[in-house]
Amino acid sequence: MGQRVYKVLCYGDSNTYGFDPRMGAPEQLPKDVRWTGILDALPGYEIVNRGLNGREIPHSQSACRDLEYTLERHRDCDILVIMLGTNDLACMWHPSAERVGKRLRDLYSLVPGLRCFKEGEKKTLLLSPPLLDLADDREEGVLLEASRGLAGVYRQAAADLGLYFADTALWQIHMTFDDVHFSRAGHAAFAARMQEVLARLVVSESPAEIGV
Repeated sequence: MGQRVYKVLCYGDSNTYGFDPRMGAPEQLPKDVRWTGILDALPGYEIVNRGLNGREIPHSQSACRDLEYTLERHRDCDILVIMLGTNDLACMWHPSAERVGKRLRDLYSLVPGLRCFKEGEKKTLLLSPPLLDLADDREEGVLLEASRGLAGVYRQAAADLGLYFADTALWQIHMTFDDVHFSRAGHAAFAARMQEVLARLVVSESPAEIGV
């Protein structure tokens, strides 16, 4: 009998998409550089990358409808990975981890299709994103403080919603010059950590926090 292949739907923002912020470079890093592409090349996984630059946690009618369509289109996936929240903080007038957490909780009421990825053998992995530490905001540290608060808020939301959880802020992923987007080395390191997380997730029998 051949090795089982787990189909993983990755729903996120530019760091899932694989955005390259360097001027003059193609918008998206090559597939074999992106963390999703690195995982896709491993035996046992088929990765569907549905990252989008600038994406926030869906909270408008159109964004929620788009997510519902994405879930329906990829309903054959075994695992849903969600990594969002960075753009929500960056676009808020008064950034707050609690407000971002509320958007996440509300999402499960607004998009019924999300419940399908908690039924049977299907699983949802919620990732608290790497810290947001913009250079022009370091004096007051408002964004960084709010970003640090996401892990606790997401951890509780995952427990309440019955999701798996991992805190990627602990992974200290290397960023490019803009302090927001993964560098090539950052993508490789993120993929290595995710490989560990997914290996533990697929054998777990109940939602839990997965630390690596």
